[in-house]
Amino acid sequence: MVKKVVIKILRRITTYRLLRNQHKAINLKIHRLKKQGKLKEYPIKDKQPIICDYPFYKKSDKKWFNYFYSIYGKPDPGIIPLSVYYSVIEPCLNNRLLINAVKDKNYYDLFFKEIKTAEVIIRRINGQFYDRNYQFINLNDKVLNDQLKSYNKVILKPALFSGSGRGIKMFEKIQGKFKGGENLLTQDFLSGYGEELVIQKFIRQHEFFEKFNPESNNTIRVLTYRSVESDKIHILHTLLRIGAKGSFLDHDNKGGVSIAIDKDQNLAGHALNIYGDHIEEFNGIKFAEIGKVPFVSDFHKSAVYIAEQVFHGRLLAVDFTINTNGEPLLLEVNCWGNGISQYQMSSGSVFKEHTKEVLDFCMRSGFHEIIVFPVKFN
Repeated sequence: MVKKVVIKILRRITTYRLLRNQHKAINLKIHRLKKQGKLKEYPIKDKQPIICDYPFYKKSDKKWFNYFYSIYGKPDPGIIPLSVYYSVIEPCLNNRLLINAVKDKNYYDLFFKEIKTAEVIIRRINGQFYDRNYQFINLNDKVLNDQLKSYNKVILKPALFSGSGRGIKMFEKIQGKFKGGENLLTQDFLSGYGEELVIQKFIRQHEFFEKFNPESNNTIRVLTYRSVESDKIHILHTLLRIGAKGSFLDHDNKGGVSIAIDKDQNLAGHALNIYGDHIEEFNGIKFAEIGKVPFVSDFHKSAVYIAEQVFHGRLLAVDFTINTNGEPLLLEVNCWGNGISQYQMSSGSVFKEHTKEVLDFCMRSGFHEIIVFPVKFN
């Protein structure tokens, strides 16, 4: 009895905080669209959203329908308000208590042995340093320099929480020392970094993807869904993400854009930034002139393989790059705090034809009993 009361209280507190933040977010988005004269009213009487038939829907969620309709341009009944997604759907589909290990970049080489990953040079796991083969390193500056001596440029990332580019740093060898802005890559710097980490080889990407921005690692994100009815893995969405000039990251909060890739592997004619603005040309590239994106089937095959190994997370956003040899490399598996706005702004419903089965599953799962943890978005 006490346990149930505690769970109920925690649920209410965490959900209240999350919904409050989402309420603020949608009001800012709506205000911006109004100011630009782009806000349109979703025709709810003609195309009632599926989610309106479920108890976790609130009237205030209509703002999300208006928002995505204004940007996507089509009334899609499968649209999911972010307030419902983060407070109900993601916690039902992905068990956070059991899924966090899948996010840890240090374990990709152990969990997903059939695919290539970004080459790791040094790892920190549970406070200890290891080499790429998981052999213990008694790290000091001499050992660090010895591990890095074959490289000219490396990327340092948090092993767990690097959403929106948080904590990711690039270091380049200059006069024998690895420098990243005002920082030197030293034992002291790593000791003060404060969390699990990976140091990876900087990836020179395939020429097709490099042309969008040679300064950033332009990535492919594949959203997979393990059906709650058939257990089959479905590819829901595929995006190309491109970094802004002067940035080595492709995140939209750093000025980057995302572009939908359709089921025929064609690139959309426009990109979207974090605000949902339609951008037809970026970094000198006109998207309407690109056409097919190579290697998409390889990315999909790898994403399905990864999803098949993960049983406690039904919704995964998997990030890839591709090297100069045309080999897809796994960069990150996002399984909590997955951003879904870019999918719904560019292609409509995040779950497409699976929307009703997902919502029915959330009802059966007893969504009122789920504790929502603080969300770090990817």
